[in-house]
Amino acid sequence: MSIFVKICGLARAQDVTDVAALCPDALGFIFYEKSPRAVTAEQVREWTQGVPKSIKRVGVFVNETPETILRTQELAGLDIIQFHGGESAETMSACTGDIGSSGKTGSTWAAVHLDKCSAATAEKLPVDALLIDSYNEQLPGGTGKTVNWELAADFRQACSLPIILAGGLTPQNVATAIRKVSPWAVDVSSGTEASPGIKDMSLVDQFIQESRSA
Repeated sequence: MSIFVKICGLARAQDVTDVAALCPDALGFIFYEKSPRAVTAEQVREWTQGVPKSIKRVGVFVNETPETILRTQELAGLDIIQFHGGESAETMSACTGDIGSSGKTGSTWAAVHLDKCSAATAEKLPVDALLIDSYNEQLPGGTGKTVNWELAADFRQACSLPIILAGGLTPQNVATAIRKVSPWAVDVSSGTEASPGIKDMSLVDQFIQESRSA
């Protein structure tokens, strides 16, 4: 089975169109105003109108309220909610209910940091998958810092939930990372950029190809 590939940090209409044409499995959008890749629900709704439904829309949130998350999800047409802050299990659970005309919410993912959370603790979270990422005090993700793949592999083996590997992935190292960690999915942001929020399509294409051939 081919690995699931998410291209995250899309912040321009043309990049959404160009990346979608390369057929990743998911497009990621950052709803966090402190990020250099921050977007609005209205922008995402407009930019993704022509994107095939087979490509999932992922919204990344950092410590937002369930009300804000669900409102953004409905307006932007998101398929997946990604919790990327210190959200409580209660907040995560609150984002799995009805959202009016859109019916049930889609999948939910939660970011985890290997030095802060054990597999035993993480797999109890009320989400469908876990995303291993790096972080710093300024940004909870998108730092370009590589995760320790040996620790990530141990975490995956000890966890019953599907694992998404992020953190410092690039076209040059993603195949090695996949072989070492064996994740269900990979997620890249800064590793496919010309500058923050601006994608380099040659890097995006190479990343997708390297991931799927690993």
